[in-house]
Amino acid sequence: MSNSSRDTEDDVWDTDTEKEAAERRIGERSLRRLEGTFVTAGYSDGVEASKYENMQTGFDQALDYALPHGRHAGRLLGRLVAYREIHGRSATGAHYDSDSALIAAVDSAITRLRALESRSVLVGSKSCASDSCSCSSGGGGGAGTLSQTYVVVVQEAEALVSRLAVGGDK
Repeated sequence: MSNSSRDTEDDVWDTDTEKEAAERRIGERSLRRLEGTFVTAGYSDGVEASKYENMQTGFDQALDYALPHGRHAGRLLGRLVAYREIHGRSATGAHYDSDSALIAAVDSAITRLRALESRSVLVGSKSCASDSCSCSSGGGGGAGTLSQTYVVVVQEAEALVSRLAVGGDK
């Protein structure tokens, strides 16, 4: 044997078992870091997937609930606009003076219904107990509850439409 190999064999501090143990510790640390990385990535993926599922379910429930109410508000708006166009002007296009207070009430209701388009119809986590489109009945359980603004505006428009006897069913 050469001197260099004898020196290595005689070196008390340079044993294969110490090298193996050191490599094992390094490997175990690397494995723990890698496991931690995968656990974090798995947790993040799970949170994202859950968030998407729950958001989609909430969206579907709110859409199913809000759609008939939005349709109802649209019908009321259509009836009021039609009344305004038919009764608010003479054949020559001049306004009738005799119904100016009523026309002003119709104009106000039209403005308020149009303003609903840019606001949320639903708030909270309860829904209207009624299956009808009328907003005169209050909460139950489900996708959401109608906003107070929506309820007030639609009830006032319903009353005005009833007063005007415009259109068929509500």
